[in-house]
Amino acid sequence: MKTMTRISLLATVATALVTFSGCSENEDIINVDPVTGAKVAKTQFAISLPKDIVGAKKTRMSADNVQYDETVASFRGMDNIHLYSFDDDVTTTSTALGSIIRLSAISRAGLADPEQTNFYVYNDQFIPIGTTNFLLYAKAVDNSADEVITTPADKFRYGYITHTGLDINQFKTVNDIRFSLESICTDDTPCGGSTVGLALIDLLNSVASVPGWSTSTNEMLKKNFDLFITLTAGSSTAVQAALGELYSALSPLAASIQVDADVAQAICNVIKDACAAGPVGYSSSITLSDKYQGYPAGLNLPVGAGKVTWDGTQFVAAASEYGKHMEVKQLSEYVYPASLYYQVNSPLRASNEVKSGEYEAKEKWSEVINSVYEGSELSVSASTQSVALANQVQYAVGRLDTRITMKANDYYDSKGAKMDVTKGFTLMGMLIGGQKEVAYNWKPVMTSVQHTIYDREINGDVTALPGKTSDGENYTLGLETKTDVPVNVALEFVNNGPAFQGADGMIPAGGTFYLTAKLDPLATTTTNYQAGTIDRIFIQDYATKVNITLLCGNADLDGDGEPDLDRDGDGTPDKYIDTDGDGIPDAVDTDGDGDPDPYDYDGDGNPDVIIVDPDNPDTPGWDTDGDGVIDYPIDPDDDTVDPIPDGPGTGTNGVPDLDSPGLEFGTSVNLHWENGLHLNPQI
Repeated sequence: MKTMTRISLLATVATALVTFSGCSENEDIINVDPVTGAKVAKTQFAISLPKDIVGAKKTRMSADNVQYDETVASFRGMDNIHLYSFDDDVTTTSTALGSIIRLSAISRAGLADPEQTNFYVYNDQFIPIGTTNFLLYAKAVDNSADEVITTPADKFRYGYITHTGLDINQFKTVNDIRFSLESICTDDTPCGGSTVGLALIDLLNSVASVPGWSTSTNEMLKKNFDLFITLTAGSSTAVQAALGELYSALSPLAASIQVDADVAQAICNVIKDACAAGPVGYSSSITLSDKYQGYPAGLNLPVGAGKVTWDGTQFVAAASEYGKHMEVKQLSEYVYPASLYYQVNSPLRASNEVKSGEYEAKEKWSEVINSVYEGSELSVSASTQSVALANQVQYAVGRLDTRITMKANDYYDSKGAKMDVTKGFTLMGMLIGGQKEVAYNWKPVMTSVQHTIYDREINGDVTALPGKTSDGENYTLGLETKTDVPVNVALEFVNNGPAFQGADGMIPAGGTFYLTAKLDPLATTTTNYQAGTIDRIFIQDYATKVNITLLCGNADLDGDGEPDLDRDGDGTPDKYIDTDGDGIPDAVDTDGDGDPDPYDYDGDGNPDVIIVDPDNPDTPGWDTDGDGVIDYPIDPDDDTVDPIPDGPGTGTNGVPDLDSPGLEFGTSVNLHWENGLHLNPQI
């Protein structure tokens, strides 16, 4: 997302201060909550905003929206502030004392001295007598204080978190409180109910069902039918490109006197009838009519979310298991990024004297607690004049900071052809999996459904160019993820160069494609902020820094239209050999002398071995981790070593289904963490 102002609020938005006023030093006035009947004291209440928040240069989705930039104006303010009072440590079964306290919004301009003041005082608040602990939740101000944003544009810009159990008519115990990310599209019918998406499927089926095509003996028609029904990208852009290519391929045949030329003409006519402009001659450049434009963009979903599949007789909207590991089994599982939320669960300190005049002189909130409130009480009584939270408020969400790197090497597509990557690839969006509902303490609820963030508000220009790391850095807010569990990410790129072959077909010039990355908190390439303590990708109040490097792919060295592996770099493919003469490859010869050589198939620096499946001795494969199980199967008929797919050649036109055979991660990842989202996020 674009950066939201990050004023150190991220790690320390601070603490709450309560001061009772309205009675003399020796007079106790007891009020009663009209809703719950609880005895309350009429007080002064102050939320502390540490000085490094209002006076330091810090921010966050756009750098402004995530409170990330380095200006004192980055604090967006706080609204939707809920305060809950308890008479003991807060657990899942705790019930609140009295009514939920709703505090008015805080703006930077509303502080007495925005450059210095680190607290905000509320007057005439009612705090239940007997209170020892508080739960506080708040949100950063979006367009304006207390305004509920409603448009998709604003929800992408600021993020959006929904909640249950916070309001008085919902709250029973702390366990009722839940926070979750809002679905972008709530319609799980085919194509999300989009008339455009459904019309595109009808058009594809009109083309596929042209009489005589599926049964034609003409080699050109047979080849193109088999290719056409492999189409999986169902967006307006992808269908338009596919039909343009089909028209270009078949129009020469339609103009000929070959067998089934009339079938080719009929296919071309269906395509032409669907066009608002073109084609001209044999050109593949067409523009479909308005009836077919704007899917799935009209649903605010990523281009790759529009997917189709051939079920054996017709095209249908892809459903169920597609994109399994991206947690998008249904369109409703795409969600907006998280908004900038704050929370604190804290005991309090109380005094029978008014203490608010002493806060300004203290540099840190710990000095207020340990000095101003030295020897203070731990609960609110009828004579309490001032109350302060012992703990400072923190950011409830985590932030992912992403940069993209390209190597200076040559790049190759899925067919081993050298690519022109001079203009690189521009990041247009990110899909981030692993997002679950969280509980009152912002920890994931394990039984809840996983969702995938779609962040389309990229911060500045994040373009990967050869030999460089992107100047721009993107910021995405998310909820805390599960312990020891990798999070899969799909990078939504625009191809700035010529067309190339991806994993599921041609990636056209100017086309959108997706590359996958695995963010693994247990990977050896990670660098922990505190060694041994980091075990999640998104962590409350942490910035997770990721540099994703696009791998290069492998060249087709022998001209067979497939990439080859050349570990010794001699310019010739590494070859399988059969040392025992049983017809099954069991070793690799890298230098052409006919003898087996030590071989690192997966490139991790450790030698790997070829084994056979004990249940099928004719099926060999690579064991790359020494566990005796085949990790990468080998085709016994292959003479040369096929590489593990990587690089742009693993790119897909649609959101990648990581269960698809042969679809691997086209990237490498370096991770590290920084404690407190207020820290400088430069990698």
